[in-house]
Amino acid sequence: MTMPLRILLSALTLIALLAAGAATWLLLVVDPNDFKPRIVDSARRQGVALDIRGELTWRLLPKLGVRIGRTGIRADDDRMPEVDFEALTLSMAWLPLLHGELRLDAVELQGADIRIRSTEQAALVAAAPIAAAPAATAAPAPAAEGLVVAVRSVTVRDARVVLERPAGARVLEHLQLAGRDLILDGTPFPIELEFDYRDPGMPLPIAVVLTAELGVDRQKSRIDARDVQLKLAPEQRPAIEGRFRLQLDGSGETLDITDLELHSAGLDARGELRIAQLRSEPQAMGRLELPAADPRPLLHGWQLPLPPFAAADALSRLGLSTGFEASAQDLRLDQLQLQLDDTRVTGALTARLAAPRALHASLHGDRLDLGRYRGADAKSAGAAPGTALLAPLAGPLAFLQGGSGDLALDWDQLTLDRLRLETLRLRARFAGDGVHVEDLSARTLGGSASLRGALDGLTGGDPSLRFESRAEHIVLAEVRRALAPQLALDGTLELTMAGSARGADAERLQQSLAAQGSFEIADPILAGTNIEQTFCDLVTTVERTEKRNDWPNHSRFDTIAGSLRLAGANVILENLTTGMGNLRLHAAGTLDRATQHYEVLASVRLDGDRTSAEGCTVRSGRLRGRDIPLRCSGTLGKQSRMLCAPDPQFVAGLAGDRALEELRERGKLEGKRGKAVEGLLKGLLNRDRNGD
Repeated sequence: MTMPLRILLSALTLIALLAAGAATWLLLVVDPNDFKPRIVDSARRQGVALDIRGELTWRLLPKLGVRIGRTGIRADDDRMPEVDFEALTLSMAWLPLLHGELRLDAVELQGADIRIRSTEQAALVAAAPIAAAPAATAAPAPAAEGLVVAVRSVTVRDARVVLERPAGARVLEHLQLAGRDLILDGTPFPIELEFDYRDPGMPLPIAVVLTAELGVDRQKSRIDARDVQLKLAPEQRPAIEGRFRLQLDGSGETLDITDLELHSAGLDARGELRIAQLRSEPQAMGRLELPAADPRPLLHGWQLPLPPFAAADALSRLGLSTGFEASAQDLRLDQLQLQLDDTRVTGALTARLAAPRALHASLHGDRLDLGRYRGADAKSAGAAPGTALLAPLAGPLAFLQGGSGDLALDWDQLTLDRLRLETLRLRARFAGDGVHVEDLSARTLGGSASLRGALDGLTGGDPSLRFESRAEHIVLAEVRRALAPQLALDGTLELTMAGSARGADAERLQQSLAAQGSFEIADPILAGTNIEQTFCDLVTTVERTEKRNDWPNHSRFDTIAGSLRLAGANVILENLTTGMGNLRLHAAGTLDRATQHYEVLASVRLDGDRTSAEGCTVRSGRLRGRDIPLRCSGTLGKQSRMLCAPDPQFVAGLAGDRALEELRERGKLEGKRGKAVEGLLKGLLNRDRNGD
């Protein structure tokens, strides 16, 4: 061993012996509890009350320090939260100590209970772990009484933080924090944080774990958190794992979150966020993307069971992409893209969140089959197109709360059970407590249908409804296929109607419904009955000819035209006119929508002596050039039935007239006795005709 090396080893041995001796003297001779009064008095002069109930003891390894036992801290004002802890260890760096410098190098807090009552106190607690870290690698200047504060390591174990609020306390339990190599010149240092979070507004506690490489530049007021990994694990629910980078520029008042990735139960999310004007009116902007995936495992994990849909693969793909801008007053979504299974929706939305609220939305969808999302036990339920088409109005109405806005909705194809709507268009305007539907139209049932209307007074107790509707070129065969399987009438329908109703619920609206309209049916064919046959059967009865049995089981009419009224639950048919061959037909009647029963009184008039080229010849003058009443009655729905027959009193009158005519032809009504018999028979027949 060379001489210089022996001298160096001897010097190091001497230093170690001196340090050990100094430490022994310190541990055996100096009692740190003697300093309690001075510590308490110093804190009192700064408006802080210390209640040191535990012992102060020295620590030698791994660093020289002092351990403060159970202590309570209270401030004279609200600048500091209430703090109680089981132990606080303050450790000094050994190397500076050999040069005679007391440098506070590490802090370890055990079993702290911190109660926060204001935002200012919360900010103070959040900044505390790094507040005493050195601002640079150079040795910091000594503080009061020669103590240098340059904390490079912070450890918090089993702490509890309570944020007291009027709605209930928010609690962070079992809090663990570890940070080492702390320096506030922007150099990254590792930090680890975990705690259990409880909130009265959340049904389940959440375990939070966070790690990051944190760079803090105190001089430039900047924070750069790289490789931030966050895990949120609600109790007995799928965990949410995230990774991102966070940059805070205090002087520029901006916060940027980039490279954001979230994962939970098979669903992923990506995005970025910037918040500007942090100290005044924060403005957020960014983008969010959820690649299409199956959301059902996540919903199942959160115990949000879905009903058994009619389609087994319903809601198996869900995706979202949108840019956004938001503040406390406004929200904007642009380049919005939503995917639901095979359906895609695009559009934009702007909303004012502060009162008075406002909303402007424009959406376009391609194809949607609502029947896939019916409950499996409701497959056979009838379609309710009115309710489904007006459903998009409910959300804006609930959000606006008396504000104003507009909605533009376009859909390429919408299917409601068997009803298919194409090029669906909805334009609605919201104002105060009402909504005005400026256009609700679609191509459907072989033609087109449109509706305009207004619903006012929604916030009062007696809202009112006004509407105008039109249907053009509606093919009744399509109506039968999609909506009314028992419909017996074919043809092409044109319909206009306008009306109103008033009431706070569906029943009152139904009772007060009043509407007037007109209709026309081209090329009509009525299945199940033959009006010409009914007329010709009457002819055979009067003329005593043989009945035909080769009539078709339908009636082919000329164009049907007429008017109708809606009065509560009743549909009142007025002034229907049509014809077939040489027969002219007028009708009026009533349909009870509640019972589906209808009664129609028609009159048939023959112009000429033959009903049609394929019909019957009529010789009797009693059946030509006069209105012959027919009564039709029946029910709609699954048990539909219809019966049309000549009015019984009219038939009885014809039979009586025919009997009198035959008696005259046989000479039975001649003379005084014959005249008396004829008078008696006429009296009896007239009484029957009058229903006596």
